[in-house]
Amino acid sequence: MNISGCLDAPSRGHYRLGGVPVHTLTDDTLSELRNEEIGFVFQSFNLLPRLDAVHNAEVPLIYNDVPPEERLRVASARALVSKPSTLLADEPTGNLDFGTSKEIMELFDALSDSGTTVILVTHETSVAQHASRVIEISDGRLV
Repeated sequence: MNISGCLDAPSRGHYRLGGVPVHTLTDDTLSELRNEEIGFVFQSFNLLPRLDAVHNAEVPLIYNDVPPEERLRVASARALVSKPSTLLADEPTGNLDFGTSKEIMELFDALSDSGTTVILVTHETSVAQHASRVIEISDGRLV
């Protein structure tokens, strides 16, 4: 997930995102690419503790110069607010009740149906069943 999200570089080979060789980009350009193309939903939310929900959702909007009247809400909203082409989600339902988990997965299904690439890491079979393609990894190897 960190390599896919341009947070880490691969130890071997090269990674291209949308045809762009990521290893050639500066830190500033990588930040812009992440902000424009990738939404992140982390298991631990990675929200900024000093900000309330609305202000956490506004963070990517500030970087995109979006006017205040167009701002949305919380962790999943924060990941989606800049309309990324790719959404990376690490156990997005792990800390949620059944009803909220269902709503999040319906949202991800709708995003996928509208053309957003959704890459989801999960240990839950019921969540994985939403995927059009499942890749199982065990002990660091493809199963």
